[in-house]
Amino acid sequence: MRRLLLALIVMAALPAQAETIRYPKLGAHAFSIELPRGWKSTTDKRGGLLLVSPDNHAMIYLSILTGEQFRGQPESAVAGDVAKLAGIRQIEAQAPAQIADLNGTAYFGELADKPGFARKAKIVLVRLAPDVWAQQWIVTQAGMNAVERASLERALAGISLLRD
Repeated sequence: MRRLLLALIVMAALPAQAETIRYPKLGAHAFSIELPRGWKSTTDKRGGLLLVSPDNHAMIYLSILTGEQFRGQPESAVAGDVAKLAGIRQIEAQAPAQIADLNGTAYFGELADKPGFARKAKIVLVRLAPDVWAQQWIVTQAGMNAVERASLERALAGISLLRD
């Protein structure tokens, strides 16, 4: 009985196993995600991957934007299109940012789905090629506690970009 109890204590102390995802599965540019235990992933009709925290207080949306419409476009124009798609009425600020180890720009705004219910949004864009962009949306609800923020930081730390 003591051995069983000791084994259970040791197992509880071990870090939770993460799931590894490559998204999209094919292509020269993709995200590699070490999804922490408890986080859920789902794809959408627009070709993105949505990661949702166990408490539903945070989400990360990842996508590779490709196409001639993006060739030679300034980052601010792409950011404006992405912000509209995300439901951000106005970009409030921007700052240098990274996805994995690649430099880009973060655009900040608010998503207001319902009256009195606003969520903070951060959209990071990184140009991978003249007509290819990596995008990462981070959406959080007000009042997230330290445990929820740490979970979000673990999820973000587990994201890298693959380039063939």
